[in-house]
Amino acid sequence: MLITAKNTNAKAYDLYKGISHAISAVETVKGASHPNALVEGDFGPGYKVSLTDSEVKVTGCFDEEWNAVDSERADAEVCYYVRIRVFPSEYSYGFAEEFAQMYQIDVEVTRITPYVLEKNNVYQVFSMQAARCYSAFTR
Repeated sequence: MLITAKNTNAKAYDLYKGISHAISAVETVKGASHPNALVEGDFGPGYKVSLTDSEVKVTGCFDEEWNAVDSERADAEVCYYVRIRVFPSEYSYGFAEEFAQMYQIDVEVTRITPYVLEKNNVYQVFSMQAARCYSAFTR
């Protein structure tokens, strides 16, 4: 019962921290003039931004205490990932400057180390979806 209580408490705390990071990430994306304008400094330490033609991927890495971790270090002990994917919605009219563009924002928070005496290595803490319309008028 003690281990179950400890795991339940840890999962509740992870949910709290995961929601906090997810909401912060969505607000950061929504606050940008355009998804392609996002940079790593917008999100804070532990986050990496990669841009493609029509998609932005942001990955945040955190240790067991939710401290930011540089995932490229060999000794990095990553416990949590916050993954954000920003891409054009199917309802978007294209990438022309004169059209409004609807973007989908998907956020997923996962834990990759198992809880005490649990076998599941990957645990989805939280996920959410949002949308943002970008146009020349919002810049």
